[in-house]
Amino acid sequence: MKFLKFFCTYLLIVYPITYSLSQNINELSDYEFEKYAVEQGTAMNASIVVFEDAFGFIWLGSQSGVDRFDGYNFKNFANVSSDSTSTNLRWVNSISQDSIGNIWASDQFGSVSNFKRSTNKWINYYPTYKDSLTNIPEGANTNFFPQPRSILSTKDGRYAYVGVFGFGLVRIDSETGIQKFYQDDFKYSRGFGISQAYKMINEMEWLDEDNILIATGNGFRVFNIQTDEYTLEYFKQENIKTNSESNNRYWIRNFEIIDEKSVYASANEGDVYLFNFQDSSILNISINAKLSNTNATNLLLDKSNNQLWINNQNIGIDLLDLKTYKYIKLRDNNSSLIGKQFNNIIKDSQENIWLSSATDGLLKFDPNKKKFRTISRERPENFALGFSIAWGAHIDKEGIVWIGTRDPGGGIVGLDFQNNKRYFSGQSSDLGPSTYSITEDNAGNIWAIRGVNGIWIKKKNEAKFKFQGSYNENLRNDKSFLARLTQGHLTYDKNLIIPSERTVWLADKNGKPVYEEYTILTNQVKESIRSFHRKDSISSYVIADGSIWLWDEKRNKVEDLTPNLHVPIFENFAQAPVVEYKNKIYIPTYGNGIMVVNISNQELSFITVNEGLPNMYLYSMFIDNENYIWASSNKGILKFHPEILDFRQFTPVDGVQEYEYNAGSAWQSNNGDIVMAGLNGINYFNPAKLNENTFPPKVLIQNINIGGVDYNFESESNDEYQEVEFKDNSISFDYLALSYRNTQQNKYKYKMEGYDSEWVDADTRRFASYTNLPVGSYIFRVQGSNNDGVWNEEGASYKITILPPWYRTYFAYSSYFLLLFFGFRSFGRYQAMRSLEKADNVRRAGELEEAKKIQQTMLPKIFPMSKTFDISAGLVTSTEIGGDYYDFFEKKDTIYAVCGDATGHGTASGMMVSIIKSGLNGLPSLSTNKVLFELNNIVKKIDLGTLKMSLNICEVKKDSITLSSAAMPPVYIFNSKTKKTEEILIRGLPLGGLKNETFDIEKRKFNKGDVLVMLSDGLPEAENDKGEIYDYKRVINLINKNAGKTADQIKDKMIGEVDRWLNGKVPDDDVSIVVIKKV
Repeated sequence: MKFLKFFCTYLLIVYPITYSLSQNINELSDYEFEKYAVEQGTAMNASIVVFEDAFGFIWLGSQSGVDRFDGYNFKNFANVSSDSTSTNLRWVNSISQDSIGNIWASDQFGSVSNFKRSTNKWINYYPTYKDSLTNIPEGANTNFFPQPRSILSTKDGRYAYVGVFGFGLVRIDSETGIQKFYQDDFKYSRGFGISQAYKMINEMEWLDEDNILIATGNGFRVFNIQTDEYTLEYFKQENIKTNSESNNRYWIRNFEIIDEKSVYASANEGDVYLFNFQDSSILNISINAKLSNTNATNLLLDKSNNQLWINNQNIGIDLLDLKTYKYIKLRDNNSSLIGKQFNNIIKDSQENIWLSSATDGLLKFDPNKKKFRTISRERPENFALGFSIAWGAHIDKEGIVWIGTRDPGGGIVGLDFQNNKRYFSGQSSDLGPSTYSITEDNAGNIWAIRGVNGIWIKKKNEAKFKFQGSYNENLRNDKSFLARLTQGHLTYDKNLIIPSERTVWLADKNGKPVYEEYTILTNQVKESIRSFHRKDSISSYVIADGSIWLWDEKRNKVEDLTPNLHVPIFENFAQAPVVEYKNKIYIPTYGNGIMVVNISNQELSFITVNEGLPNMYLYSMFIDNENYIWASSNKGILKFHPEILDFRQFTPVDGVQEYEYNAGSAWQSNNGDIVMAGLNGINYFNPAKLNENTFPPKVLIQNINIGGVDYNFESESNDEYQEVEFKDNSISFDYLALSYRNTQQNKYKYKMEGYDSEWVDADTRRFASYTNLPVGSYIFRVQGSNNDGVWNEEGASYKITILPPWYRTYFAYSSYFLLLFFGFRSFGRYQAMRSLEKADNVRRAGELEEAKKIQQTMLPKIFPMSKTFDISAGLVTSTEIGGDYYDFFEKKDTIYAVCGDATGHGTASGMMVSIIKSGLNGLPSLSTNKVLFELNNIVKKIDLGTLKMSLNICEVKKDSITLSSAAMPPVYIFNSKTKKTEEILIRGLPLGGLKNETFDIEKRKFNKGDVLVMLSDGLPEAENDKGEIYDYKRVINLINKNAGKTADQIKDKMIGEVDRWLNGKVPDDDVSIVVIKKV
């Protein structure tokens, strides 16, 4: 936020308000739920069941079939009547998985469906058991009853066991489709009488590989799949011991297995019980823990935290600590829990808790998510600030957080988290915005300073802030004055002083106001002082304009630490607090990054975006016990280690209040707690208590496109090399890292072993493309990281072999040998062959010359003339004329630039270029992705066989650039402000690949001095005499080095680089380059 340029004087009247919580806010605020509903991609807002498979995908069952979530997108598998390979499911209420990765699911109508991962198809089974029902009452509706409630599959995936409420156990043989039933009779039974209770199956879970524990309307049963029969029964009405808590029948709704001896279960009217199979004892948890209003329909046992999640129907969630029997009520009116109706709860392999909601889709609670506690205008309810813009922050010695505001109306809030109290001091008139510096004296008094215009004080034992007056007008005792947005410093003698041009002594050690210049220091340090930083108990660093001093406060001596160095504090808008690490002072600045003063060698340097700093506008800095520096900025909270500059940026997706923070509005307590204030409230956190995401994500290759044809893969690796014909040697991979915490921050890198010499940093991009892979065997490898940079270094891989073309096969070589053999035997035939060869060379040379002429005629003779843009382009031809092409088209106030590469060489590629040029001239002014869409269909309609065209297209307007690509190398944009070149790789198939293929679009701002470069793969893939590939990193360095030149000079430098790299040799592939610079 920009510095304030004005202040308003007003009277502050105090309204102390104290809140006391019946439930600890620390506990409730720890449970933050994220919602995934229709807006995020689910098929419906009403969900029935949630399940995690072995790969880490989250599956969601609803009335609309099955959704699968990968952290980025939901994929819906719906019942499509015209597609026999789609699922037959609706109202999906149970999902499970076999050991080979196939999904089994059932719905409330009785249907069962099996998703075969290898084929991406569903196999459906229908409820034949309903045909065996007898004694069906007239008018009875069997659509919803009997209905499956639970489904399990055997390890080998052959059998699925379905627990049907109202019928019993059903086994489905996936090989034969035969369904087997396990019950004594087939009478229709809708009632809940004891005689039919064994048919009322509510849930099933595996006890081990052979035994299934089944919850029924009368206790538990155990089914053995080897003997194919029920072997044990527990807690049937007639078997309950007389010394148990109840002789009643136990209608088991849901259960969680503790071990082989016991379970937690919800039963009867919704009470929670502990059932012990070994001694047949029963403990009513609801009574013992004094749970109120229990109507438990579903449980989750979180063993690692020793907690039991209890889903109370139409009420909310109770979270029970199984050690202390204390519990938290999570409700929609006291936490971030959304809704009251939930159907099931699971814990995934990354410790996330997922709830299927009957009204609000899917909810996720991440217990390890970073706890940047955010306090805003309205939340949490009992600690709400009451204002949006927080300006001024301090943590006092008792741990109370004091916050000021810039909102009209002003006010100061005190937040006592330890005692669950909130204090508010408001003002009586609405005189406009204001800002505070808040500090504490030795006596525990809290001071609120608004520059020279007003000082307030709240004495330790008083509840109210009292207005002291204007410092300039009626408080100061000499000529000193107060600067704004500065924070106090408590000296060794316990005096409170405020840094300024003439540092102010605000209060003595007893808290008595002084209001005069602190001459003890200012007589020695003549410069204006920006801030202090305590070094130890007796000394502090003094950050002054032009120099840094070490102040021995006990002996009152100062030492100039920068005698040979000018430290430009004010001209760089230095902020405070600062950090000292290994005799270096790190100073945040507003607009110039981090100023680093090396005291040892008297050097000044800056950490900027060139070193990876995410933002140049910083407001405060603190260092934690692990020597990581934390800074508030205009782009969130930043964290880095000063030795390795490993910058980590925390934004609203990480839970921080907003992107932008404020000056003079941060503090660190002695125990390491940090408060930072910004545009939408504050963040209060302790770095030592922030959880890192330690789970490396599972990495999968999802899809492979070979020669324009997609193949579903969805696995970590293939066992054998996939053979690919030479004509299909353009291949792309879609990959995925499964991690559900701030998924958009997952990062990737990949490498084609045998082709790439180094790993390619893909950042957050989830695909990789390779065109014209040479003959050979390769292994494509991809690694992924979670949001905190924890990598799965094993990753995923795919083995491929590019087969040689027919004329390079062993059969072809054998044929060549035979031809040569018989040629030597017949001199006449040999001479004839030589004649033919000579004629062919003449013909080929003619064709190449003709192709070169065609290529040259396709290129523009002059470039667009523009006062706004400097434009140049060039082409270096190879030994065989390729299909490289560039061109420019002007439409109204827009310039279109294209750069492309047709497959093949010679006349055929020239024909493709001719088609593209004609198509471009004939098209109206369209968006870049629509231009490619139309061109693709034109090429597809003409049908040139295997010939394809790769093409980058750029729409250049006054202040922006729009890009689309059809399988071309990256486009590069040099940013004149950051002095960095951005590599933009846009996914897309070549023109002529698939009919009606759509293309992506990217937009960027284009400012004065920015440079756009489009090029073919001739330069980055050029191979020198040493077998080294030039590669794309050198391209970026080349652009960075020459971006200050004209477009023509940049083009010439890049073309000259081809000659330098190849040592004067003609390149094997054409090199085309387009340069556009904003002037």
